[in-house]
Amino acid sequence: MPTAVMLAYTQPTSPETEDAYNDWYDNKHLHDVVAIDGVIAATRYKIAHDVETLPGVTGPSQSYLAIYEIEGKTE
Repeated sequence: MPTAVMLAYTQPTSPETEDAYNDWYDNKHLHDVVAIDGVIAATRYKIAHDVETLPGVTGPSQSYLAIYEIEGKTE
């Protein structure tokens, strides 16, 4: 079956809410998402901002990246 990959760049609303945000994302949200029919996997990463990938190319401003693998259905 065809699959799709969805990227979600995210950021907590403030430094004070970061711990609660990470707890919710890691322990609730990702588990809820993979329970949805057709979602194969969900992973989350903290983005390293001190790494230069290409000269002059900046990375995203967000702190986190979630990658969702979604199974497509053909009729």
